[in-house]
Amino acid sequence: MVVNRSNLYVGQTVFFVHKEYNSLTKMKEDSIVECKITKIGRVYITINNGYPNRQFFIKSGNDYEFGIQEKENAIDGGILCFTREDAEKHLLKKKMMLELRNINYSEKTNSLNQLLLMKLAYEVGKLDFTDDTMLKIPLPVNYKEMSEETLKSFLESDGEYE
Repeated sequence: MVVNRSNLYVGQTVFFVHKEYNSLTKMKEDSIVECKITKIGRVYITINNGYPNRQFFIKSGNDYEFGIQEKENAIDGGILCFTREDAEKHLLKKKMMLELRNINYSEKTNSLNQLLLMKLAYEVGKLDFTDDTMLKIPLPVNYKEMSEETLKSFLESDGEYE
């Protein structure tokens, strides 16, 4: 996420996403906390809302899709999001990455069509949809009925389907 310092102001509401210890489950769980910006420097944004001062990089080059990285505790630390929706999207993305990482891919559990569709979804996701000439690859409506050869040729042809 690219942060423009001119759009920030002291007192602005932001959302701090981090792991918080839950005494009932005795585990760390993801949490979203509404905070206020207390200081804006050249390099860091500082928040303080019931927590020790926390600083976040304005420009780190290691930014997340929906927020910016905390200066300290970069591995297990939190991120700062500018809307609650972005904070929720960040948590959803984290959850999806964990779920996808835990999928067991094997010859017996996945068909070729399933694997080709996963590859297609991944390839479409890598496209840049932010420019004016949005590149769209339409999925064939009948992809479930397509033979493995047709689906494979569809993937290799950059979305051109006859």
